[in-house]
Amino acid sequence: MRRSYSIFKKESESRFVDATFINNHDKDRIMSLLQGNTDQAKMAASLLLTLPGNPFIYYGDEIGMKGSGRDENKREPMQWYVTGKGAGQTRWEPAASNRGVTSVEMQTKDANSLFAHYRRMIELRKKEPALKNGDILEFKFSNPEIISFVRATAEEKALILHNVSGRDVEVDLEGGQAGAFSRFSFTSNEEVALNGSKLKLPPYSTVLLK
Repeated sequence: MRRSYSIFKKESESRFVDATFINNHDKDRIMSLLQGNTDQAKMAASLLLTLPGNPFIYYGDEIGMKGSGRDENKREPMQWYVTGKGAGQTRWEPAASNRGVTSVEMQTKDANSLFAHYRRMIELRKKEPALKNGDILEFKFSNPEIISFVRATAEEKALILHNVSGRDVEVDLEGGQAGAFSRFSFTSNEEVALNGSKLKLPPYSTVLLK
C-alpha cells in the first residue's frame, strides 16, 4: 500500500490528490457485489474514508442501493422515501432494485444503519488532520485479517486497524511500533475491548489509536 501511494506521489510530482471511490455510474454497485452484506459495505466505507485522497461517494452507496448489469440499473433514482414518493424524489427510471428496500427515510431512523456509519466515518475524517492530510506509513500485524496503517502529519500520528473478517480478532499492542499507540480515538463497534496490551476487534470493525 505504501509503495502504491509512493509511486503515485512521485509520478504526480505531488501536484495532485488522488480521487478515491468505491464505485461510480459505470460499475456495478458495491451492495450488489457484496450480495447485500451491510457489514462488509460498512467496512468498504471505513477503508475509503481512512485512506489518503479525496474520497468520492457515489449517490446511494451510503444507503446501500443496489444495481448491476445495464447502465440504467446502476443509476436508479436516489431513494429518499420508503414509498418512493415525496418532495424532490425523481422518477426518470423505475427503482426496480431499491423501491421499498432502502431509503434515506428508512436509514435515518436506524442508529446502526449503513447511512449512520457513513456519517460517523465522515465526521471522524473531518476532525482528524492525519486522515485528511496525512501521509500513509506501513504498519503490519502478523494476522492477515487485519489491515493496518499509520496516517501521519508533522504534528501527530494515528494508527488505524480494520478487521476485515467475519470473526473476532485479537492483536497485541505491546512493544515495537504498536507500543507507541495506546489511546482510543475512535471505535466503530462498542464491543472493541482493550485488556492490557491485547486489543480485541469484533468482525468488520475499525479502531483508530493515538
